[in-house]
Order: sequence, then C-alpha cells, then structure tokens
Amino acid sequence: MFKRILCTFLGLILAITAWASRAPAQVDGGMDGSFQERFYQIKRRQLGPELGVSQQVVDRLLQIEQHYQALRRQLFKNSKADFQHLVKVLSQPSPGEQEVKPILNKILRHPQEKQNIQQMQTQEEEKLLTPVQEARKILYQKRLLQEARNVKRSQRGPQRLGPPSGPREIQVSRKTVGDVGSGGAYQEKELTLNGQQPRMVSALGVNQQTVVQLLQIRERYRPRRQQLILEARNEFSRLEQVMRQPNPVNPEVKTILNNIKKKEQEMQDLKQRQEEEVVALLTPVQHARYLLFLISMRHQPGSGPRSLGPPGGGGVGAKPAGNSSPGWSIPSRPSNR
Repeated sequence: MFKRILCTFLGLILAITAWASRAPAQVDGGMDGSFQERFYQIKRRQLGPELGVSQQVVDRLLQIEQHYQALRRQLFKNSKADFQHLVKVLSQPSPGEQEVKPILNKILRHPQEKQNIQQMQTQEEEKLLTPVQEARKILYQKRLLQEARNVKRSQRGPQRLGPPSGPREIQVSRKTVGDVGSGGAYQEKELTLNGQQPRMVSALGVNQQTVVQLLQIRERYRPRRQQLILEARNEFSRLEQVMRQPNPVNPEVKTILNNIKKKEQEMQDLKQRQEEEVVALLTPVQHARYLLFLISMRHQPGSGPRSLGPPGGGGVGAKPAGNSSPGWSIPSRPSNR
C-alpha cells in the first residue's frame, strides 16, 4: 500500500514540470530549442519596456532570477527525495521514531526554506527597482505565465508565445494570494476532515481523543488563516487599482507591497505555531502518518485546490497528474495513544 502511495506521490510531483518538455510542440509552432530558453528571451525583450528600466537592469534581474530558480529546483529535488525516504521508512513493519524524526523535520522545513529563497530574491531585486517597477514586474510575470498556460492548453494548431495582451494592470488570480513575497500558495478553500475521524484513528495509530485534539487545533487556527487570506486578497485588489492610475506613486505602492509581505509572514508564523502544537501531540511516526493522510485526503474528489505547500496543519501537498489515482489509503496501525 505504501508503494502505491510513493508511486502516486512521485507522479503528482513530476506532473508539475512535465508539460515543459512538451511545450516546444505547442509554443511557437514547434520551434527548436527549449521552452525555458524562449521564455527567457521573451522576458529579456519585454521587461525593459514593461518596467521602464534599461537593458542592463533587465539582464541583472534575469541573472538573479536564474540563480534563485536553481536553488528552488534543488529544494524541489531534495523534497522529493525526502518524501521517497519517508515513505520507504514508514513501509517497514515497525518504523523507528529516531529514523523517522530527522526525515520529517527536513520535510517540515521545506516551506520555510522556499520562503527564504523568495525573500532573498526579492531583496536583491528591490535594490534595482522602485516599488512601482516591482509591482509592474509582478503583474507582468503573472500575465506572461497565464499566456504560457493558455498556449499549453490550446490544441487549435500552431501558436506563438508573444507579448502579454491587455493593459499592464491585469487581473491577478484570486485563487492564491502568496505569490508576491514567498511564492507560497495560501488556499481559499481548506481541506475538511469532517467525518474522517475513524479513518484518522486507523491511519495514524492513535486513539479517538488524539484525533479530536488534532481537529481542534485545525479549527482554532482556521479563522485567523481565513482572515489573512481575505486581507491579502484585498491588498492585491488595492495594488491593481493603484497600478491602473496614469502615474502611480512609489510610496503608496510600497506600502501595499509591504502589507502583502507582512500577511505572508504572518501566515507562515501561524502555520509554524500550528505545527508546533501538532509536534507536541504526536510521535514522529504518527506525525509522518498524519502528513501522508492529509495528502491522501487532499486528492479526494471535491477537496479543493492543491499546492506544493503545507496542507492545512503541515506537510506537503501536490497537484495531481491527470492519470493519478484519486484515492490513497494508509495502512492501519494499532492505537498507542
């Protein structure tokens, strides 16, 4: 059963990047060369006029971007390897706490490491850009990525990935609100575990009282998490409105960007506090099973949006591949709490 979990999990992770290898046939009419290289060249041509900066600044921005993309790819690779290791260890008849704990700790650090990488990139870019230029870059890149997704989804013959259409002040997706500071995805819909208590008892190897406590922890943090999502979404709306003005001013834009980053940090702090309560309640093995249980639930039909971030109270979720099986099951374990 755990082997099935591992295979499905790897399929979910690989699906995130698999389309890039097929994109050349869908973008630019099947031009030779990688999609990423063309994407880079498009940004190199367009960023200067879009942001109002020199080509020298554009080239430096792209150097920074490539450097931190490499760090993200390595973090992604490490995360996948850690999950493989965790599933392998948990597949043993009696996994050891001391063997599980260091693997679990590494996995739980990944979201913060990802946020740290984004913060370092943002700090370097802020040295080159005014707040208005930074906001233009955020909106431009969202629009460009949406254009790329549209090309990928289109099956109506040759397409060319060209300049993003429409005004600079494009509509920003409201499904996630974490892309400005850390790049994390704070989800508008949350995973619900209503009616799952018997499955949790079996999957985690805990008693009913422990399951109730876990659910109480989730519910206690839910209102503030939802409030932060709403506040961040409102700040994005303010940013769009300000950037629609003929001459947006730097102080106002800077205030909004800072507010968004503060919401992100508060969300990360909230997740950390929630995680600490879970750590205090469960053994490392139980915590690892809880993490996999949350992932399995997040891939049930109607569970809402998914992301490579901690699902609810911790762990790592992933967007499923089109051929991935929707239902994961965790082997039953005897209750020891």
